[in-house]
Amino acid sequence: PYAVILVLACTAVKKRFGWVPAAVLVTMSSIMKEAVVHNVEARMYALAALFVLIAYLALYDILKEDTTSAWVLFCAASLGAAYTHYYALISVAFFYVMLIPAMLKNKRKMRRLAVSYAVTILAYLPWLTVLVHSFTKTKDDWWLGYIPSVKECVDFVLDYTWLAVVFAAVLIVFVWQQKRFTNDVLWVLAGVLSACGTAAVGLALSYIVRPFFIARYLFPVTAVVYLLFGFCISKIQPHKLLTAGILVMILLANLPAYAEVYTLDKWKDEETSRFCNTVKPTADAVIYTNDQHLCWNLVPYYYPGIADEYAEDVRDA
Repeated sequence: PYAVILVLACTAVKKRFGWVPAAVLVTMSSIMKEAVVHNVEARMYALAALFVLIAYLALYDILKEDTTSAWVLFCAASLGAAYTHYYALISVAFFYVMLIPAMLKNKRKMRRLAVSYAVTILAYLPWLTVLVHSFTKTKDDWWLGYIPSVKECVDFVLDYTWLAVVFAAVLIVFVWQQKRFTNDVLWVLAGVLSACGTAAVGLALSYIVRPFFIARYLFPVTAVVYLLFGFCISKIQPHKLLTAGILVMILLANLPAYAEVYTLDKWKDEETSRFCNTVKPTADAVIYTNDQHLCWNLVPYYYPGIADEYAEDVRDA
């Protein structure tokens, strides 16, 4: 999915918006701290990010040209996101919400919007029972005991406070320069609402019911944030100098982190291989680990049928 995002950035994004948004999307999708991790993990997050990004690009085409192909792609990508991760479902749902003010003055467009709503809901119904079951199971038995702060959510997406400040400043300047509520403004606000709304829903559920939300559930919307960031930069002069300055600062700040993650992952891979080649447990053995992710899914994969337990300090196990 990450490779496809890079291809989209160099083709669809560059064609629609120019090289500045494409460069920002490629750089931030490649080097941000969480992207370095989640883009290469065999999990659903990168795939969800791809679907949400495609839906966001299709939303732009709907606002600009209102073609049938754009509507079809929008619905298909939104369903892909919804089926991939339930917080990605929330992210694309805000795109549907932002379509309402754009379609209100045109009856033909309102009919298309109504059809897209109906098709999306009907196509998602087969998975709805799984979603309800997941939430029911989570409500009754969930290991989370911590709710992330708003700052932690922002830091997850943008890494640094200074970058969040730059992002907010660029966004404000862009909206102020537009003077009126254009489709570009609506599209940018749809991306902002998607990111903020996903976090708000997750935090609200966590406080009202019980902890349901982890900051990494925002990963599916990160590519959208990076794209709209680059889009806003491209509308501000001197955008070339501004783009170069921001990207250089991001690279200088994140390349050491990239190297650290690479070194750590390489070490984990070597140690895992060494452990699997050395340890041949008996049927009644128990494997203790101080890594919750290993205990959760990897130990049963490497040693099926062997009991495993999490121990914060394996020396006391």
